[in-house]
Amino acid sequence: MSIFDAWKLPWPVLQIPEYRELTLGNWRLKKFSLIPQRGYFQDWAGEGEMWVLLEGEKSWMSTAWYEVDSQAPHVAAGRGHVVVMGAGMGVALFNLLARPDVQRVTLVEREQLVLDLLDQAAGMSAWPGHEKLHVVLGEALEFSPDEPVDFLYVDIWPTIGEKQNIEEMRAIQGRVKAAGVGWWGQEIHFLEWLKAYEKPLSPDSYRAWAAELGLPLIGQEDPAYIASVAQVEHSQCYQNFLADPLRSGKRSWGESMLDTWTHAAFSKQVGTTYTLEHPEWGKVPLDLVSVSDLRETPRQRMYSLLFRGSLEMPFPQGSFLLEHDAMGRAILFLVPVGREADGFRYEAVFNQLVHQA
Repeated sequence: MSIFDAWKLPWPVLQIPEYRELTLGNWRLKKFSLIPQRGYFQDWAGEGEMWVLLEGEKSWMSTAWYEVDSQAPHVAAGRGHVVVMGAGMGVALFNLLARPDVQRVTLVEREQLVLDLLDQAAGMSAWPGHEKLHVVLGEALEFSPDEPVDFLYVDIWPTIGEKQNIEEMRAIQGRVKAAGVGWWGQEIHFLEWLKAYEKPLSPDSYRAWAAELGLPLIGQEDPAYIASVAQVEHSQCYQNFLADPLRSGKRSWGESMLDTWTHAAFSKQVGTTYTLEHPEWGKVPLDLVSVSDLRETPRQRMYSLLFRGSLEMPFPQGSFLLEHDAMGRAILFLVPVGREADGFRYEAVFNQLVHQA
């Protein structure tokens, strides 16, 4: 059963554009089949196809179930003049253009190749409501609108719940001055605020958080939104956030350990087994199947790993603690990329900055 068959959220079902695989420069759209997936606002679990927008080997967005349903309340909030920061896979944009109560959509995107990719691989110029679309090529933090904005939706980060989200949202809203705002994954930050101040999950708490941020957030008068946030707290997505020291700040050793989890070190361990800590399955063995060639520029080192996991213990993309007898422990972001007879395949992509002397 897909999320669309089981959709019981208080907002309209989101439609996904039709894509085809295409590469333009360093950007590409790629399809993966039978990928384990979970929901965000609703407790879905299953397998399905997933399209991914990649810059080199780095995933910026996908049509994973949690990424689709996490955008639903933001699309539902769209009206009048909407500003969308970040094109991504175009899911929010596609649905906002089709809404009759949206008169204009201003899309701010910094990568021309992403726009070209959506047009050539997803037919963006032929989407229903395309005549409402105005595209601005530029940085989200530098954009100022030429007319009043009714709703602002920001999705410019590759992973959900990043530390800089709130600071950047405040800076963007300071220039846009929209009547209502929302950003991808804001529920993660709200849940962390509730824990920090020992507040109950309630409409009053949400309004207090919005007031503290100084942002006119979506859903402040919508009890259904708060009820849906309760599911996010139990979602796989939130558990992945809590396990990721780069986002949650709960642990710091994982970041330093990655200094020793190098291409050379991984290359010596092909064929050996790593142990993944999973909140549902417990300890999950992952065999390192292959290590890609190392690609280097004066500023970056890029490579990827391919792991094999059990067919009986599938899991969606996310950050997980891995342990290895010879390499110790670190946290990697893994993406399921295929299913074969002997198990699921998971990819970890490294795109590391080279520190200049």
